[in-house]
Amino acid sequence: MTTVTGKLLSPAGAEPARGSVTFLLVDYSDNEIVGFDIPDSATIMSASTVTPAADGTWSVTLVPNASIQLAGGTAQTAYRVTESGGAASGVYWIVVPTSGTHWVGDLRVTLPGAAPPSPVAGLTVSGNLVVGGTLTLDGTELAAPPGDSAKFLAGNGQWLTGGGAITSVNGQTGVVVLSAPSVGALSTSQDLADLADAAAARTNLGLGTSATRAVGTTTGTVAAGDDSRIVNAVTSRDQHASKLGMLLEPFPVEAINLISPGLGLVSGNLYGQLSRPTSRTPLTHIGMWLCSAGSGPTGSSYIALLNEAGDRLGVSVDITSYLTDVSNEGKWVEIALTAPTAALDLDTGYYSCALANLSSIPRIAGCLPASGTFRIPTIRGHLTSWFLSGQSSVPSHVDMASVTPAVASYYLAGLPASS
Repeated sequence: MTTVTGKLLSPAGAEPARGSVTFLLVDYSDNEIVGFDIPDSATIMSASTVTPAADGTWSVTLVPNASIQLAGGTAQTAYRVTESGGAASGVYWIVVPTSGTHWVGDLRVTLPGAAPPSPVAGLTVSGNLVVGGTLTLDGTELAAPPGDSAKFLAGNGQWLTGGGAITSVNGQTGVVVLSAPSVGALSTSQDLADLADAAAARTNLGLGTSATRAVGTTTGTVAAGDDSRIVNAVTSRDQHASKLGMLLEPFPVEAINLISPGLGLVSGNLYGQLSRPTSRTPLTHIGMWLCSAGSGPTGSSYIALLNEAGDRLGVSVDITSYLTDVSNEGKWVEIALTAPTAALDLDTGYYSCALANLSSIPRIAGCLPASGTFRIPTIRGHLTSWFLSGQSSVPSHVDMASVTPAVASYYLAGLPASS
């Protein structure tokens, strides 16, 4: 099947015409067509009528007659099209191709012995602007109105006339050739290379100096967003951690109350202190202020890093020697993990952990009120400080539902490798 489209217009083209378009597929192989009359002996092979839409356009699906083979040999068939509606009407013949979508005016034919096609509003126009020439509408020559130039508006069937003769175009006479520079335009093939002053153009567009700088990781380049100047930068919100070069800080150092001689690490208790990261950097150490050393090992002691889900991300070797060394008392002690962690995530928190197994407990700096009870169990589901008793080592996973909120907060801070 083939789709045929068209548009039904009033003669003046002011508005679409109301009416219908009828298609009769006629076999005239044994008959003589005179004008648009169909002899009684001719065979009408099919009939179809379509009603245009509100804007006058119409579309119909027809059997291609260009490929029809009759018993007597080569087919002699054609569609007789009748447009009717108000003042707009017309009758003509068309041959429908075997496929595709076609404008009805492109399919018009003149049959042997038939009358020439009559002009019908809304059909194909060949030609546009004419100067002392002719315009053809579906094979019929249309006379232009008087004047030096005229333009036929195919959409509404009207002529648009101009004023006097054209004497020059953009100051040129004779054979006029217009290029982009001659009309003050930029050439698409130059890709802005033909700008007279590129710097002035950038200024007029409000572009700063970054528009001319390369992307890189050194001074004078524009950062791509993932270089060390950004991902390893300490955020300004963590001023205390920034000054001390920390990646994880549990709370501001001003809040530390040593409660001389410090907070005890009860033997067998794994302590976890919530800290927030300050940079997307791998963590290698966890540090603490050792207020007083312990003694009498009953097992191994460790520091570790857990995520908020309780998964162990890193752990140290046995740190008993650090916790029992009296020369470390009153000093900041940094202990390395056995391997660096992955880069920290700024959108979550981490637990810095300590586990001591000593008969005489060591004490570290932290935060504890002089009187009363200090305890914030959770903040929106986030445990702030907790302990898990009965531990001989740091488990690979801590069930956060089984831990006990701690009365004190312990100053256990995470750090990167020393520079």
